[in-house]
Amino acid sequence: MSVAFQITYDSVGPIQMRFLRLLSQNSRQNFTYTCINSVAWYDDRGRNYNSALRFLGDNEATFSASKNKPTVTYDGCRVSSRLHVTYLLYSI
Repeated sequence: MSVAFQITYDSVGPIQMRFLRLLSQNSRQNFTYTCINSVAWYDDRGRNYNSALRFLGDNEATFSASKNKPTVTYDGCRVSSRLHVTYLLYSI
């Protein structure tokens, strides 16, 4: 099952985000995924990335396990059925 959520930046308006994109040479985004009974990145049971999180950028760029991969600094959601977190770092 595929479920989509939109991430918003309430403290930054669309015009300010556009200027940030135009004036920046690189960007960095930390993302923390809190999970219980779900996979964020690697699935130890299935031994694959089929259930990995996927992100769609404002410019329609796709970020996933197969394209524009993030740095996964900790993947606690890969095996446990308890409450855990996975930390992803996207750098462009």
